[in-house]
Amino acid sequence: MTLPPRDRLPGRPRAIPAELEPAVVEHYRVGYGYRAIVHILEDEYGLSPDYSTVRRLLKRLGVSRQPSAPE
Repeated sequence: MTLPPRDRLPGRPRAIPAELEPAVVEHYRVGYGYRAIVHILEDEYGLSPDYSTVRRLLKRLGVSRQPSAPE
């Protein structure tokens, strides 16, 4: 017997919903930092994620700036 695929993984829901990920990316590309994005999420959406959550989200999406290697 095979179980049907699930829409999401079990456990705690993400601190930043998938619907808001494009907004976070756009704020980052405009020039806002991790902590500024947290304040925007608090003021506009009523969320309270940690700045490291924003940093990990951007890293997971491949948007975060990577430090350049020293020459």
